[in-house]
Amino acid sequence: MGNGGLPVSFGKAGNYLWGNIPAFDVLNIAMNEGAAAKDQDIALCFAASGDLRNVIKTINGLPSDYTGKCTLVINDFHPLVAIRSIVLLCILLDPSGPSEEVAAEVALHALYSSKLTTAQHNFLHTLIKRIEGLDREREVGFPGQLALGSHCTLKWAYPPEVGELLTRIRAATYPMNKAEGNRRRIMLAPSRIDYRDRYYTCLRRRHRAGFAYQRETGVLLPIGQPIDSFSTVNRLLYSEDGDWLLKDNASPASAWAPLEVEATR
Repeated sequence: MGNGGLPVSFGKAGNYLWGNIPAFDVLNIAMNEGAAAKDQDIALCFAASGDLRNVIKTINGLPSDYTGKCTLVINDFHPLVAIRSIVLLCILLDPSGPSEEVAAEVALHALYSSKLTTAQHNFLHTLIKRIEGLDREREVGFPGQLALGSHCTLKWAYPPEVGELLTRIRAATYPMNKAEGNRRRIMLAPSRIDYRDRYYTCLRRRHRAGFAYQRETGVLLPIGQPIDSFSTVNRLLYSEDGDWLLKDNASPASAWAPLEVEATR
C-alpha cells in the first residue's frame, strides 16, 4: 500500500493535469533574501511545470511591496497542460476581468472541478475565444501575446497542435451526461473500491468525507454547499471527445501541503 495513496492508477495514461507533490515556493524569500528582494529583478524557469501550483505559490510569496521585474518562463510538453496554463494565467492576471475573489474562484474550479456554473463556463468560453482569436494571423506555430494591465505581458509560442486542440476544446459539443458518465467510470469504478477503501483507512474521518464527496460530485466545494448551479462541463479536464483525462488516484489534496489546507478551515 506504500505511503497511503491509491497504489495502482486506473484511467488514461500520460495525462497529469493535477500535481501529486505539495506546492512549494521556489524562492522562499522570507527565509532567504528577505526585505532586500523587494526591488530585485527575478527570472525563473518552470520547465515541465505541470499545473501552476508552484508558480502561484512562488508569486504569492513575493513581498507585497515588490517593485522589481519578474520574468517567468513556463513550459510543459502536454498540449492540454499548455492550454490550461495560458487560460488560468489570463483568469488570474487580467485586470479587465472580474474581481480578484471571483477570478480566484473561477481559477480554482477550472483547475479542480469537473463541472462549472453557467457564469463560470461563459467567462471561460469568452476568454478561450479571445486567446484563440489572437492566432488568426499566424503562419507557423501558435504564438500569442496579451497585455494584462500596464505592468504585465503574457506571451506564448507553442507548436500548432496546441492551437488546434484549443479550437477543438472550445467547439466541443459532447453533453454533460456523457462527460459525467466517463468521469464516474474512472473515479468510481466498482473494480477499484478496495483501493479506495484502503486509502480511506489512512485519513481522518472528516478528510474521508471530503475526499468521498469531491470524488462523488466532481466539484471542489465544502460538504453541504449546494452544487445545483454547477451544471456545465469543465472542458479543460476532458478530451475534445468527452473522455475524462485524469487517473483515479488523482486528488486535489495531493497538490497542497496538508497543514496549509487545514489552515483554510
